[in-house]
Amino acid sequence: MRKLSDAGLPLLYQSADDASLSAQTRFLAATKLRLVVILIAALLGGFSWRFTPQGMDIAGVLAAVALFIAIMGEVYLLSVRPEKGWYEGRAAAESVKTLSWRYAVGGAPFSISMQQNDADRLFLQGLQETLQTLARATNIEAPGSGGHQIREEMRSVRQLELAERRRIYERDRIREQQGWYASKGAWNQRRATAWGIALIVLEGLAIGGAAVKAASISPVNLLGVGGAAIAGATAWLHVKQHQNLASAYAIAAHELSLISSTIESQVEEANWAQFVDQAEDAISREHTLWKASRGIGWEPLHHNHESIVIGHSGRGR
Repeated sequence: MRKLSDAGLPLLYQSADDASLSAQTRFLAATKLRLVVILIAALLGGFSWRFTPQGMDIAGVLAAVALFIAIMGEVYLLSVRPEKGWYEGRAAAESVKTLSWRYAVGGAPFSISMQQNDADRLFLQGLQETLQTLARATNIEAPGSGGHQIREEMRSVRQLELAERRRIYERDRIREQQGWYASKGAWNQRRATAWGIALIVLEGLAIGGAAVKAASISPVNLLGVGGAAIAGATAWLHVKQHQNLASAYAIAAHELSLISSTIESQVEEANWAQFVDQAEDAISREHTLWKASRGIGWEPLHHNHESIVIGHSGRGR
């Protein structure tokens, strides 16, 4: 049986995916650095460190350096905005992916009854619009190898009988996506629980720090350090959104399970094209909500009055 994997998708998918992952790495690294150095500054600000009684406070100098690094990190995030490249690159990659699967298996608007030249033209039009959107949002690199955007793997699947296309779609798209949602949903739930426990521990330590400060037992401002740690952990959780992702992924996995249960009953091309359209809509819903949760709007691409929506491959979250 033939297989259609990410490696068989258009070159634009690979470029958009790489651009998104690179921007995500830079955004998370800069955010982590800011939170860590702010915590270090709070820790250093809690005590004095002098070589001589009248000498310069080395702890204060180091705290100032840490805060300067934090400011530089914030300037980078505000000026470069790597999160924009992350989100828009992800959206572009998923738009290409859902277009490719619709084209390969004969889903709307690329039904098998459509003339091949018309299907190719509509598909390439969608890629062109996606490329223009991506180019405005982030820097992308040229593909590492030559070749056509409509890959041979996609064409070969499109030429198969409905029963074979149906099996490939169920295995390589629906089940693969469902498995990813299930595993990542569980992973995010574990992370949400772990971070929740960590916050409780930090809050307990902060209470202890407040008691120490009230009793003037220690010269170190443990309350300030604890407060900075709690603020940093909360900010990181806001970025990662483990609990929200766990819930969204669980719902998406169940929805795909329902879709998978009815796929065998799709035995006519007309019904099949609409079934794929609905399945891709379901896959796209989670990603659209993910972007909305981060304050970024999204508009679907339109081709010949057909709305082509994005899906989610699982990378770059």
